[in-house]
Amino acid sequence: MKTQQHLEVTKVDVETELQTYKHSRQELDEMYNEARKQLRDESQLRQDVENELAVQVSMKHEIELAMKLLEKDIHEKQDTLIGLRQQLEEVKAINIEMYQKMQVRNVFKFLEFLVI
Repeated sequence: MKTQQHLEVTKVDVETELQTYKHSRQELDEMYNEARKQLRDESQLRQDVENELAVQVSMKHEIELAMKLLEKDIHEKQDTLIGLRQQLEEVKAINIEMYQKMQVRNVFKFLEFLVI
């Protein structure tokens, strides 16, 4: 009888250990699945952030290129404006010279008129 009782106690112990093992295994599986899900989510989030970063970097390069083109255009327009101002000054000087010559000619014509 003692062997029978010992066998039953051992059987109960084995069943208890089996239940404990199954329960632990189930919890470990749940933890593993949760960790995998979290890894997938974080990997997706990282991929999204990297994609957004790539877009931002691309936009930054485009903006920098546009700024360089605008700066070049501004410099060209400033050079053109300087050239036009110089031409305007030359035209003004020519106009003043022509006006003065016309004044002198008018004075000579008036003096000729008076002499005749």
